[in-house]
This record gives sequence, C-alpha cells and structure tokens, in this order.
Amino acid sequence: SEMFAKMCIVAVAALGRPAAPGSGAEFVKFACKKRLAVAVALALIPAWLVFGYDGLVAAGVVGVACLLVVAISHKKIGGITGDVMGASNEIGRLASMAVLVY
Repeated sequence: SEMFAKMCIVAVAALGRPAAPGSGAEFVKFACKKRLAVAVALALIPAWLVFGYDGLVAAGVVGVACLLVVAISHKKIGGITGDVMGASNEIGRLASMAVLVY
C-alpha cells in the first residue's frame, strides 16, 4: 500500500500542472511521463510478484483514484499543490488497502 501511495504522488505530479508557485510547484515541474513510467513499473512488478492478479487490480484502482484527484484539483483549485500531493498519497494508500484487504 505504501508503494502505491508513492506511485500516486508521482502520477498526480506528472499528470497535473502547478496551481500556484511554491514547493509543490517544483515537484510538479520536475515530474514527467518518463518518471511516471518508472514509478508504475516499480510498483507493478512487486505487486504482481506478491499479490498476483489482486496486485494489478489494486494498481488499476489506484490509477483511477490518481486521475480523479488530478481532475478534481484542476477543476476546484486550478492545479496541483503540495497539499494535493499529500492527499493523493493518502488516497492511494487507502484505495490499495481497500482492494488488497477485500
């Protein structure tokens, strides 16, 4: 779950745009699709090895949760902030736990 939580932060940063200047904006500027691909691969491989199909389902659910966070934050506050990335960490953890525990 912690691995998926960190993947969610990278996904939100890579897919979003900064809402305002600040430390969160620097992370969003640094993130890119290449780093997202590495983060996803580093999450999927152990998820598959440890949980099998359930690990891949958890990754998919976390991916959808990340897309929702990006869409909602762009609509409501105009982009991604450090607080949004922190919230995405918790949402990613919760989403993966919900799938893996069920």
